Amino acid sequence: TGIHKDRLAWEVYLFYKNKIKETLKNEKNLKIPKLSILSFGNAALSIQYLLNHFGLPGLKVLYDESTIDPRIHQALIYSGCELYPHDLDSRELDSNDILNLTKNEDGIDLTYGGDLDKFSFYDWLSYEVLNLNPQFCFMPFGSGELFKNILEINQREINNTNKTSKRFFGNKE
Repeated sequence: TGIHKDRLAWEVYLFYKNKIKETLKNEKNLKIPKLSILSFGNAALSIQYLLNHFGLPGLKVLYDESTIDPRIHQALIYSGCELYPHDLDSRELDSNDILNLTKNEDGIDLTYGGDLDKFSFYDWLSYEVLNLNPQFCFMPFGSGELFKNILEINQREINNTNKTSKRFFGNKE
């Protein structure tokens, strides 16, 4: 789709693919778990694009009608996402709330889901940013995962007196 959420989508696809393989090893009848996410649009669109590409079930998206851009709402419908409006200001939600509000019994919540290694979502993008040796870095702040990864990778590379990652070409100074 051309946005940085495509990197997240690829990691979600790999997680999903591995989850399906794991399920097939242990069970005779495959029941593919559906995925749910709280999104303002971009993450859901990127993930749904790959789900469509690989013939996987549609993403269940919890969103707030009062804050979503109408064009993004239409794109989510067109992409095949299952949409569930909710007033996100009403209270703080946890993973179980998201699964319940998206009618996703036995599903997987991507928003807070502990099954996913969220550190890997933006690791390559984090290195690309840090390798530019920026004085300042402005980034979108949704869930905060991109921001968190850049800070953690930066800290790890700067504090590591031994060999750094092969992906780090930045100037530690």
